[in-house]
Amino acid sequence: GKFIVSLPEILDLLRTAGAEPAVPVPGTLNSARILRCEDIIGIDRDGNHCSMLSVITAADGVIITAFPGLWH
Repeated sequence: GKFIVSLPEILDLLRTAGAEPAVPVPGTLNSARILRCEDIIGIDRDGNHCSMLSVITAADGVIITAFPGLWH
C-alpha cells in the first residue's frame, strides 16, 4: 500500500492505533492492530482507496510495519 497523507498524520495514526486491541498474527509472535480512520489515508495493495491502517508489531511492541489496508 501507499499512504496519501502527510508524515505527521501517519505518526498521529500510529499513536492512535496503539490503543486498538492487538490480534495475534497466526504462525508468528507478532500482533496486528487495525485502525478505522474517518478519511481516506492511502491506497491498499489492490489499488483501492482505503481508510484503514494496519500496524504489525513484534512481541515486545516494536512496530515492524504499517500500511494502508487490512493485514490479512
